[in-house]
Order: sequence, then C-alpha cells, then structure tokens
Amino acid sequence: MASKISVSIPEDMLRKLDQAARQAHTSRSALLCQAV
Repeated sequence: MASKISVSIPEDMLRKLDQAARQAHTSRSALLCQAV
C-alpha cells in the first residue's frame, strides 16, 4: 500500500533537487522516492 507524505522543502533545496532530477532524467518525486 502506498502512502503520501507532505513535507516542506526550502526553495534552495528544491532548485538542487530539480537540477539532480534533470541530470538523472527523472522527476523530483521519483528522485525523492529513491532516496527514502
């Protein structure tokens, strides 16, 4: 069963996440799922 979690992420960290996701050719959500 999948759960949804809501978190607050600072803007500067979002920019880094978006850059890492682009480099990995994936989405921000997919990148976060892999990290957890």
